[in-house]
Amino acid sequence: MFHRIICTGATGFLAFLFFEVLQRQSQLQFLFSFPCHHDDAVACCIGDTAYTYPKKETNMAQGIGKLTYLLMPLLFIAVMLLAHSRHPLDQENLDTALFVPFKDLLILGTMYIIAVMYRHDVHVHARAMVATGIVFIEPALVRFIGYIFTSNGMAAYLATIAILYLLLIGLMIKERKQERGRWVFPLTLGMYILVHAILISGVHIGIWQSFSKWFAGLPLT
Repeated sequence: MFHRIICTGATGFLAFLFFEVLQRQSQLQFLFSFPCHHDDAVACCIGDTAYTYPKKETNMAQGIGKLTYLLMPLLFIAVMLLAHSRHPLDQENLDTALFVPFKDLLILGTMYIIAVMYRHDVHVHARAMVATGIVFIEPALVRFIGYIFTSNGMAAYLATIAILYLLLIGLMIKERKQERGRWVFPLTLGMYILVHAILISGVHIGIWQSFSKWFAGLPLT
């Protein structure tokens, strides 16, 4: 039930943000400041819901869950194509700009792979699917805070990080007595701390710079 509340709340929040922005903004570019977060969040919530139904609806849950095998690759492709179209090869700090969407794909992909690998272990599987949904809170929330509360982009981002960490820590506290699967949320938090440290510190990693130039130079969009 707790997992379904998180999922439903995230979907409702994203829907509210989507229509609020449509009413106040004439340029659709604002909606895509962070790639595909509306569609992705809905799709991930579908996947999460598939594994939080009551047991009597197992067949339907499994059917919905299998849709993620199709949806997830499509979502990855959509995010990468959008990132490619928005960041030209000659962009300043190209590696940092591309790191923003790709760090989310890294965490999302890791959690989804864990969920698939442990699909027969509900304790690990359910928590990993919840973690995939959490990934989409950051891009929506940072935009919301920046749009409603402050024009300082860094302040909005730091506030979002604080909320995200508090959410994960809260889940870790709630799960502290569980014998199985409780390692999923600490792993998620650890990955977030790592990628946020790289992003905020402005570190330029040689191999990532090379990848960014190669990726931006591909004739994809």
